[in-house]
Amino acid sequence: MPDGMAYKDSVKGLIKVLEDMWEASNCKPLYEGEIKLKDSTPAYEFELQWNHPMALIYTYEVVVFKDKKVIYVGVSSVEKVDDKLKQYPLSLTLQ
Repeated sequence: MPDGMAYKDSVKGLIKVLEDMWEASNCKPLYEGEIKLKDSTPAYEFELQWNHPMALIYTYEVVVFKDKKVIYVGVSSVEKVDDKLKQYPLSLTLQ
């Protein structure tokens, strides 16, 4: 994890990965904000809408900073990510 990295930087980081690896275009955050996981760990969540050459994609991510590492857990769908799918990344627990 780079020194001085903030949670907002994780959104930009994922957008760069999507553009570089998945040919994403028109990436835009739909929302983002700080949360706490079920185990009270501070985290950040955001949802992106982006275009893949073959489809419009929605990606929901939960990001945690732990022990100088950045942990991303996410799901993607061709539909807006519903609360049921969000439970997978939100189930992250750290010890």
